[in-house]
Amino acid sequence: MFSILSNYKTANNVLLAKINKLKKAGFTISLQKHPLYEEYTLDKITIKSKRKTKHRLVLSSGLHGVEGFVGHAAIHSFFDTFLDTLNDYTEVIIFPTINPYGMDTHQRTNIHNVDLNRNFSKNDFSSENSKYLKVKEFVEPKEYKNAVTMNSSFYFELGKLMKQNGINYLNEAFLLGQNFQENGIYYTGTKYEPETQFIMNEFHTFMKTKVPLTWIDIHSGYGPKDQMSLINSQYEIDVTNDMIEHCDYPLILGINDNDIYDTDGDIIEKLYEIKDSKYSKLEFYATTLEFGTTGTGSIKSIESLKALIARNNVRFIEKNQNIKSYAIKLMKKQFAPKNDKWRQKANQDFIQAMTAILTYKKLVN
Repeated sequence: MFSILSNYKTANNVLLAKINKLKKAGFTISLQKHPLYEEYTLDKITIKSKRKTKHRLVLSSGLHGVEGFVGHAAIHSFFDTFLDTLNDYTEVIIFPTINPYGMDTHQRTNIHNVDLNRNFSKNDFSSENSKYLKVKEFVEPKEYKNAVTMNSSFYFELGKLMKQNGINYLNEAFLLGQNFQENGIYYTGTKYEPETQFIMNEFHTFMKTKVPLTWIDIHSGYGPKDQMSLINSQYEIDVTNDMIEHCDYPLILGINDNDIYDTDGDIIEKLYEIKDSKYSKLEFYATTLEFGTTGTGSIKSIESLKALIARNNVRFIEKNQNIKSYAIKLMKKQFAPKNDKWRQKANQDFIQAMTAILTYKKLVN
């Protein structure tokens, strides 16, 4: 069952202990630490293939920092369930926490308040999200006396916005990403962040070796309650159709435009763009595993939005400890739930999806 740990340092220590245990078990495994800022590093785990590398498998998590707790749980499940089953020609690369600051502080954004899954721009950050202008004042950080007044204000102001614009308008306004409110939510930034640049550089390095590459990026928070979604890129329509027909997993998305909300600056879509522009003849497949937590629908979307805005308020305006604790509690509920039933189902979904992917890509014995 998934083990959702309580803090970033503990998660790192548990992962390091696992690496050392794998070394003793005979795996050729290394840990490299790439400095980012302050005490934070972007870590890279490499598990060498037993024979000449003919395929490379990458697992990445924690792009949205707080989601790294579920990502770490999935990585441990991968170690325990799949590492011994891979064929001798598969090298494994793991980026367990792309956004360590966000994971450490229970935020989705990095140290510059950038949503890194809106930062992989394909158009030099030129996109405009005019709908966000109508919600900008609502998102602007404000000072509250306590969590009760914060809640009351949130629902009152949101009610006015919903009456004026409707829930679909608001979803598009928030989720797409925006580049003009630095202290807002879903901020894309105006240039590539260090984490983003590092991942793109790594991708170029992988592609230059001409070894076929499979990349799995792990997220949590959105989608059906207690159900993980396997979300393929729009670049992979044919592959998605084929996987739906031949893979044993109940929720494989990527065929329809409405399979997932629109975003600008998504990591997977950017990797495909780089691949098509510079490495078009090389074999590459990437997908997103999205662990649904509280469910879909308007009410659930509102609760997720409340968590993001509460955490954003705490970040930019000093609050009392009561409000800080409340905001972090909301974030954990949305993106790193500890409910035993949820964790058991999440692990089952992960194993089923990974079995389908690794079998489909012929990476297991």
